[in-house]
Amino acid sequence: MKNKEHKLFIVDYIYAQGHQSVNFDIVSILSQNFKIRMVALENFYSVKQKKNFSDLGVELIEYKMRYKKVNRYNSRINSIKHMIISSKYYMKEDLIVVLAFDTIAFLFGELFLPRTCRKILFHHNNTDELVSIIKRIIFNIYKNHVYHFLFQEDFCEYLSKKIKVDGNKFYYVPHPIHLRAKGNNIQPNTIVGLCRSVDESVVENFMENDFFLNQSDIKIIIRSKRYRFESNNLKIINGFLEEAKYLEYLDIAAYILVLLPETFQFRISGSIYDAISYGKIVLTNNRIKFNYFNTYYPGLCHYISNIEDVISILNNNSINIEQFNQSYKDFINNHLPERIEQHYKNAICSVYLCN
Repeated sequence: MKNKEHKLFIVDYIYAQGHQSVNFDIVSILSQNFKIRMVALENFYSVKQKKNFSDLGVELIEYKMRYKKVNRYNSRINSIKHMIISSKYYMKEDLIVVLAFDTIAFLFGELFLPRTCRKILFHHNNTDELVSIIKRIIFNIYKNHVYHFLFQEDFCEYLSKKIKVDGNKFYYVPHPIHLRAKGNNIQPNTIVGLCRSVDESVVENFMENDFFLNQSDIKIIIRSKRYRFESNNLKIINGFLEEAKYLEYLDIAAYILVLLPETFQFRISGSIYDAISYGKIVLTNNRIKFNYFNTYYPGLCHYISNIEDVISILNNNSINIEQFNQSYKDFINNHLPERIEQHYKNAICSVYLCN
């Protein structure tokens, strides 16, 4: 039963195409317990998603906006425009829930938002951006005037210890996942890496040393922003990847390769969550992501730094399947829909009751 006393006004100040699915999931989760009015850019959500919102009792209001050509500065102007337009539809709901925001633009756009209403900010790459001195200074101005929802426990620790956000101003909420049964098309020793954020130096290492693969039956498929390459055992693809093709590659993979840049620290890797949701073992060069999963779910991720590490792990049977199966079970158990829903409900109610 929805709590009629808790009314949420949900907005997005960026409308990144890659957020469409997770936005839909979050709103769907929140709609189970709260009354929702949501303002959105026209046609950002699909017809099917909008129908589902209606079925869930979500009141959706769409608006049109003329975009400036996207670059670093215009994207912030666009974000402020989203904030100004959205604020016109606010009707004294209890909480404003911001699904995505620009760290710098929010400071200026906040001037147009009602001061008395509590605001919740979902962090995506925002926490990662705080290594920038300018962005941290700006974030510090409003960090304790709002509430922060973060998708991993270690992100909360970082905000608390490094950024000095007040302890009652941030909450861990699990990232929604979509469980997918393992298909019958898995190709043994096939490794697939399709993440959008890629450490190109590791891709270069794979290209330069692909002859190591010729002595094995390992096949690797990687997506790169810079390179296109193909040999007997290594294929590097470039450019946009349709969702159907993305899922097809995931289906055949025995392992998922996640080659993230070192700067990718305090944000979610959708590729890792997709991989685990598929029941796939993850190989990653990102030490921070490896350490997180090794702490909470040992065996789901394995650390690699180059192509020799990949070959060594597979050839030496370094993967403990029993450990992986137990951690996979724990991960899925902690991300069951009812548990995620309860996390979100508790966090929203805590914000609502905060003095």
